[in-house]
Amino acid sequence: YNIERDGLHAADHVIAVSERTKQVAVERYGVPPEKISVVYNGAFLHEKIPTFSVPELVRNEKRVLFMGRVTFQKGPEYFVEARLVLNEMPDVRFIMAGNGDLLPRMIRRVAELRMGSRFHFPGFMRGKDVQHMYSLASLYVMPSVSEPFGIAPLEALQCGAPILLSKQSGCAEVLPGALTVDFWDVRQMA
Repeated sequence: YNIERDGLHAADHVIAVSERTKQVAVERYGVPPEKISVVYNGAFLHEKIPTFSVPELVRNEKRVLFMGRVTFQKGPEYFVEARLVLNEMPDVRFIMAGNGDLLPRMIRRVAELRMGSRFHFPGFMRGKDVQHMYSLASLYVMPSVSEPFGIAPLEALQCGAPILLSKQSGCAEVLPGALTVDFWDVRQMA
């Protein structure tokens, strides 16, 4: 905290990636608001997003995707608990792509719930594999507990995936048409 506060106060000007981040700098670190400019992140616009076909085996399923670090900040527990959607739509497959310290716990939780046939854990992905996964998604979910911005939803949109974001993400500020929910409200998320 002290290092961050000292750095923010020593700077001539501060660039924040969202209004949410600016608010944190003002409220928690005492930075004068006039010293902060908001400049939103962007995502590289691929000139041509490759098209991928959906494998026959899962063509009729809805695919709900979590893609990112499987850590507390990203909210993977809330993604798993949104399994409540299966009460209304039993043909949903959840995909948690990525690595992180909570991955083993998420795998155990899915096993405890006896839902291994409805969850898929493909691991860390990059490049065209990421685009492929986004393009197969019926919905991309970013249930982050705290997210200064978050570029993944922009990438998901580029690949044609609808998105659901936590209200705690700065990215929601630039995507007013996105579905948003408090990260902890798994019932509403479902």
